Amino acid sequence: MLRHPRLVLLGLLFTGPLLAAGNGNGGFEFSAPPEARLALTPNLWFGSDLVTSLEYSNNLDLDHEKPDHLTLLEPELRAVFAYQSSPNWRLYSEFQADGRHFFSQGDDNGDTSEGHLRVRQAYVQFPQIAENLSLTVGRQRFKDPRSWWYDERIDALRLIWQKDEFDFEVAAGRSKAFPEDHAHAGTSDSNDYYILRAGYLPKKKSEYNAYLIARRDNESDKRENPVFLGVQAVGRISSDLRYWANLAGLGGSAKGRKLRGFGADLGIVWRADLPWEPFIGLGAAFGSGDARRDDGVDRNFRQTDLQDNESRVFGRTSYNIYGEVADLELSNLYIYSLVLGLQPSDDSSIELALLRYRQVEAADELFDTDLEEDPNGRDADIGREIDLIAAYRPNKRVKFSLLIGAFFPGKAYGSDDDTAWLAKLKFSVRF
Repeated sequence: MLRHPRLVLLGLLFTGPLLAAGNGNGGFEFSAPPEARLALTPNLWFGSDLVTSLEYSNNLDLDHEKPDHLTLLEPELRAVFAYQSSPNWRLYSEFQADGRHFFSQGDDNGDTSEGHLRVRQAYVQFPQIAENLSLTVGRQRFKDPRSWWYDERIDALRLIWQKDEFDFEVAAGRSKAFPEDHAHAGTSDSNDYYILRAGYLPKKKSEYNAYLIARRDNESDKRENPVFLGVQAVGRISSDLRYWANLAGLGGSAKGRKLRGFGADLGIVWRADLPWEPFIGLGAAFGSGDARRDDGVDRNFRQTDLQDNESRVFGRTSYNIYGEVADLELSNLYIYSLVLGLQPSDDSSIELALLRYRQVEAADELFDTDLEEDPNGRDADIGREIDLIAAYRPNKRVKFSLLIGAFFPGKAYGSDDDTAWLAKLKFSVRF
């Protein structure tokens, strides 16, 4: 018999959506908040963890003669509180103290070490305001199974109706409506979001969602107000064959021009019933480009600005599906990927991700990327990337990951442009 049934209920409430989003068993996500497992009082639960990242990057400007290397340490101390004294309402909060310290920098890099104290989530939830209907008010996390539509914390009012295998969600909110960082004054990049989602979860094998997301840009110089309409399917055909599909159409306006675009992200992964459970995955993504700049219509697809593009299937930790080094947004691009992986144990994995990038229409810029050099606008071949991802969880409290990536510029860059590199070690311990 369960001695703390409400604790179990809270755990399922706050962590269930995150676990369901993993697309597999035994995985972990460094960005997910710690679980509130420790009972401080009969009504208050607490959880905390420490996540530390050591990162080295070099040559993101693709010019080896110009020093631009970075070595930085980013520790994060996180704490969550969940309070419930009545079945009619619940309180949840997530706090984070984090910092950034540079050990080495290139000659022209002016970044300085810094610290932050953030309120990552703070909301009240009414789980049964009507039959099958819940209401959540406050700063909360929005996340889809692939982080392709959204993985962001928004100050929002959110209604969810759920019955059997169906659910329907409507939300309205603003990013950073209230200060997030209490160690530094001011807010930035404040946008309004309006979200409609209809979902179907048959037998917990697959998940199907339809989305309508509108964004209103509150920055007067951008004047970008896109509207996204599309569908998502994520699931499994069998225990060893899994798939995903995202299809989105873009409307709205930006700087007086109409927005009209289309984006897609498709993939399938198969795992063999062999020692170390090897798996292979194929993916293809497309974001439309704009061949005509003078017709009053911008056909460049772009993502919602809430996306994270981090996911996993059979691997044990999520990573950037469009490249850890280039970190591209799906706009005016073809992205092809091949993933090869092994699972030496239930709590470890090794993956090799190979990516190929090509512009739909040759242009002299990329919509959003960590690369600091612009393409030439004549050639569409952006380049290739190789990422090696290793993950290990020795127990339920501790987890590690190591990522090494290299971006090789294509014909869209000069013949003397050089390879960009990234290495990142992550460590997490739950208290």
